[in-house]
Amino acid sequence: MARTRLVWKWEEGFEEGETPVGPAWLVTLGDDGKRTSTEDVAGGKWIARDEAIRLARENDHDLLLDE
Repeated sequence: MARTRLVWKWEEGFEEGETPVGPAWLVTLGDDGKRTSTEDVAGGKWIARDEAIRLARENDHDLLLDE
């Protein structure tokens, strides 16, 4: 059964009090664990870390935070 993983990469928002933001993408993994496709999240716009966590939970994706 294929799995999906939401990957989020920290790019900005490292100042105290700022929200970390960065690009996110959805990776589909085949039964063998190899990537079969990749798709930008939010049309390629950067999103907040909390938004990535929420999307992963709501859509039952594995989550990888690259901080």
